[in-house]
Amino acid sequence: MKQVFKLILLLLFVFMGDYLYAQKNNNNVDSTIYKNVTITFKTGFVLSGTILFQNDSSLTFLANNYKQPAIISKSKIEKIDYPPSFAKIEPISFTERRTKKKKLDFTSTGLATNLSANQGYYKNNVFFVNSGGYAFTNNISINGGFELSSIINKMPNFFIAPRLKLNLLPNFALGAGYYFVKLSYPGNFDLGNLSVIYSDVTLGSQKNYISFGYGVNTNPDKMTIFSTHLYSKIYKKLGISTQYWILQYLIFGDSKEKELLVANFNIVSLSHQFDFGFMGSDKYIFGEVGLIIPYLGYTYKFNP
Repeated sequence: MKQVFKLILLLLFVFMGDYLYAQKNNNNVDSTIYKNVTITFKTGFVLSGTILFQNDSSLTFLANNYKQPAIISKSKIEKIDYPPSFAKIEPISFTERRTKKKKLDFTSTGLATNLSANQGYYKNNVFFVNSGGYAFTNNISINGGFELSSIINKMPNFFIAPRLKLNLLPNFALGAGYYFVKLSYPGNFDLGNLSVIYSDVTLGSQKNYISFGYGVNTNPDKMTIFSTHLYSKIYKKLGISTQYWILQYLIFGDSKEKELLVANFNIVSLSHQFDFGFMGSDKYIFGEVGLIIPYLGYTYKFNP
């Protein structure tokens, strides 16, 4: 009887002491119901029951044989033991666990890295270029986008790109796809279409990888594209990315080659990514003068 009385007092104490605090600190909410959980308090007291709701600072817990749940501060908990169907989760690692659960298998500028099933993104580059994508399965996705000023001038630049990826090994992935690109130039000068079949290979992990790509334009105007992409996560939410393209093609019967480099830093959170750096080319589109401009980008990643 004394043990029951002590349990009631403990639950009342925890509930009253943490209720208002928990209401103000309900970020990173996890509404998953975890049954058959055992909580060990720092005092050595142990309770078994069901987690109904939790956030970074507290959890709502219904103890076995009790009708009313209590809100328990995680600062009072030594450990939480989950049933075999769930991984063991320490209270202090809740935010990290949620991040791993919701983080997208995606880097906005990667080649063979791509979206996972039912994930998507919106991306804006240097204010005018808008693009997005959606994955139907872990292996099949579609991407597309347009350049804003060309739409306003009624000479649209846009692209559509279905894609296939295969993660053959933990640190080895293959990708392939098709790019249809409609091109124009200010002054209503139609540059025609690109119809590019490409493939790529990626070595490494989400934190550090290198990708190599090769594409061929199937239109009469022959063009080959070589690409390299390096990415490294240098701090918790900070990465650095370098992309390099070589375009070889014929224009008016003359063989041309152009190079393009994009180097930028990435600031990444759960659903957002900010890119800042520069992009440059050894030759402009219709001349031999090089061009270097600032590079800014924003990506929003989502699970519908």
